[in-house]
Amino acid sequence: MAPFILIVILVIVGVLTYLYSTSTRKFYVCQECGERMRTEHGSASHCNTCGASLNGPID
Repeated sequence: MAPFILIVILVIVGVLTYLYSTSTRKFYVCQECGERMRTEHGSASHCNTCGASLNGPID
């Protein structure tokens, strides 16, 4: 019975971690070339394709 409870707890923790990580991603659209990008850590200041400055994330 104990291994089953441990597996259930690990699955719940994994799902909660996944949901938190997807909610913290930021979505950017370049005004110059229209490239769409998501970042997970920090914030993007320039487009990866054309190098233009980005205004801010889209909520």
